[in-house]
Amino acid sequence: MSHILYIDDDEIAIKALEGILKRSPHQLTLSTGSDDAWKLLCKNIHFDLLIMELKLKNENVWPIIKKVRANPFLKDLPILVYTSMKDRRAVTSILALDVLNYLFKPFKEHQLLQEIKRIEQTNWRIEMSGNAQLFYSRLKVNVADFHQFNLELLDRLQKINTILHACSSAQAVCKYETEIQDLAEFAEKQDFTILRAELNQILDNSKKGAWMKVQPSIQNLDNAVTMQKYRLSLIEAKIHETKKTEEEVHTEIPVEELENEPPSNTVKARFTPEQIEEKINTIADYPVVESSAAAFQMIAQETEVNLDEIVSMIERDPGLAAAVLRFSNSSFVAPSSIIEDIHQAISVLGLARVRLLAMSLRTVPDVTCMFKAYRWQDFWAHQVGCAMMSDFIFTELDLPGRSELAYLAGLISEMGKMLLCEIDVIAYRLAVRDAREKKRMLFHCERDYFGCSHDHAGLLFAKISNLSPALQTAIAYKYRPSEAHEFVEYVGCVSLANYLCTLYGIGESGDIPDPRIRSATEHPGWELFSPWMSPTFSISRFNRILESKAKSLKIELTSMANNNLK
Repeated sequence: MSHILYIDDDEIAIKALEGILKRSPHQLTLSTGSDDAWKLLCKNIHFDLLIMELKLKNENVWPIIKKVRANPFLKDLPILVYTSMKDRRAVTSILALDVLNYLFKPFKEHQLLQEIKRIEQTNWRIEMSGNAQLFYSRLKVNVADFHQFNLELLDRLQKINTILHACSSAQAVCKYETEIQDLAEFAEKQDFTILRAELNQILDNSKKGAWMKVQPSIQNLDNAVTMQKYRLSLIEAKIHETKKTEEEVHTEIPVEELENEPPSNTVKARFTPEQIEEKINTIADYPVVESSAAAFQMIAQETEVNLDEIVSMIERDPGLAAAVLRFSNSSFVAPSSIIEDIHQAISVLGLARVRLLAMSLRTVPDVTCMFKAYRWQDFWAHQVGCAMMSDFIFTELDLPGRSELAYLAGLISEMGKMLLCEIDVIAYRLAVRDAREKKRMLFHCERDYFGCSHDHAGLLFAKISNLSPALQTAIAYKYRPSEAHEFVEYVGCVSLANYLCTLYGIGESGDIPDPRIRSATEHPGWELFSPWMSPTFSISRFNRILESKAKSLKIELTSMANNNLK
């Protein structure tokens, strides 16, 4: 599957290409102008192919082709150009810029798919980023050590990237000469020679006072970060391919081929609770999917920033919400009291810190290998569904407190699953497989492999992140609401919302509905609402309202997930 960036402003052409690609496994990101496309290319998104119309209504795309070819980290990105303008000189000029091909409208479906197939037979990033596998093999370096070196390289690169983006002159850059030189030498040792060359160029031009030449090189470091993340993905794939334990071979096994795995009662947990806590303590930031991070970065960097638009985006993405809450409650910000609301968080942070956070987000690919059995978009739909349903229950029952906190608690209640995947994605796939095939609750299967469930992992991360007690309690007691003794209104909403989303198939979470529960009001979370129930409250009516809401949410969120509108 290829991720394609598509530049065109003609509605008919856009629909035509979307129609072709919907019948294929490829992912499409649309841009209607070269400036917007360049911002996307400079953010943390992996694109395999750039397709563009040569003549847009108000501009042509020549400049962006030249910018791509001049960028050391993008210069080998395959570009496919098409147009209705049959000008031989234009064709000759375009081909001279080393584009993949030049097609005339109306292009045929088989032509387009054939060109995509061509780029899939090669990987332009391998040569650009250095062939990591050959490099560590040649030096006889342990792959795990090489992985640690490259994690350090990414961390140092992101830090220097943030620092240099804040510089306003060549003299300011020179203040960091030692850090830049050290990073260039370290990149050379990890066979990332293009990064070393770009850092040396930044330093050389800064010493000459050539600020106009320094600025584009600093901008290029955004692409270097993306390239380094790709290098890490290759190394991690190799680790998962070769990693072994005494009990079994840890290889990437498709879900449909796992029938011969040992039954749950013979599974030995791979971690102790102490090891899980230690590993979660080392997770610096909650991961955000690339497309959400890129969209957040673009909005945050706009000259005239709409804070309401930023808040709305964060409230639609569990990863962004977790990252913002963690940052706003950190010692770096040091708020006077715990922040438990996105509006409040953005107000306290201010625009400068929001921009800093946007540039430092840790991202994972949109097409994550997290669950294997279903798409990331489906997991996103489940999380947002839990948030919206939790808010709906809170409001419908007129519970005391704040409905926006019920929404937020529902939104981040599943974050422990991503954390367990960070620790061992293969083990998590096996847990999901067991839950499906053996009709067991997922949190039981998680305990088989991790020694704890995702609600416990989420609670540990929430405590480390200094999230509010209400959010911590809602995360901790989602599966055992009757044990909660405080913030029960939020616990009940989140627990019941998760059950309803699972029951009605709102997205996917890897879980199955509890067969012992036949309606929402039979759920153990329902008992928590009894202090606020009036004698005239109609349980049958409320069940009908919840069923109707769940069905409408499923339609809404499924449509959004399928159309990548998150």
